Amino acid sequence: MEFAAMGNPNGVLLDIDGGVLAYARKSGNAVRYDAHSAIPARLKGRFDCTVIDPPWYYDDVRLFIARACALTKKGGTIYSSLPGLLTRPAIVRERLDFQKWLGRSGLVVAELRPCVEYEVPPFEMAAYGDIPQFSGAPWRRGDWLKLKKTGGEGGAGVRTKQQPRWLEYSFGRKRVFLRDEKGARFKGEKLRLSLVGGSMVLRTVSKRNPLVGRIDLWSSRNAVLHVDSGFRALKKILDACGKTGRLAGGGEKLAEFLAA
Repeated sequence: MEFAAMGNPNGVLLDIDGGVLAYARKSGNAVRYDAHSAIPARLKGRFDCTVIDPPWYYDDVRLFIARACALTKKGGTIYSSLPGLLTRPAIVRERLDFQKWLGRSGLVVAELRPCVEYEVPPFEMAAYGDIPQFSGAPWRRGDWLKLKKTGGEGGAGVRTKQQPRWLEYSFGRKRVFLRDEKGARFKGEKLRLSLVGGSMVLRTVSKRNPLVGRIDLWSSRNAVLHVDSGFRALKKILDACGKTGRLAGGGEKLAEFLAA
């Protein structure tokens, strides 16, 4: 969006986040896009420079770079954040495999330096808030990677997995996501909600945690609930709450979830 502010009409923001897109469209061109889908044909090979900030899981880093490679012209530049060497024990092995993968994908490392620092988001504050040593000060630091595309679409061997669809609601500065999925637990008219792992707040930010598969209602402050039944009733309540700003029905668990 900085390019648009400087009068360059060719910059495009691709994001899946509705709130981010609404804000970006005030000053530039923004397209709703899920990285697990193929790049739209009209955008392939169109850009001289692509900037990405992928989640810090190895498969996600490769997926985002593969998508960036498809967007970028031959001879173009890709900038990406990377998890730093102290992020996790397996990072050195991942880096070695990553370098080989870049070569197979027609990408050359032009620069790599540690300079990325992240603010602690609200969901992480909630997840780690009961740890005495956790102050909320920025602690996650990563590397900044510059790549040159030498040819091809890149993305050798990258596979995508089908992702669940989430319905999004906004309540002030808080956002709530409802898993939109057909399943046995959504059958029945009566709304029944239960805790996930015995807590209203998920005490981790890792999507690899086995509890993540049980989450049907998730807030931007890491509050979570499982839907035992009554999906349609819950959706109706959230739709009405989003319009009026008032919660009508849903019981104590839903009220506690929205207040967390």
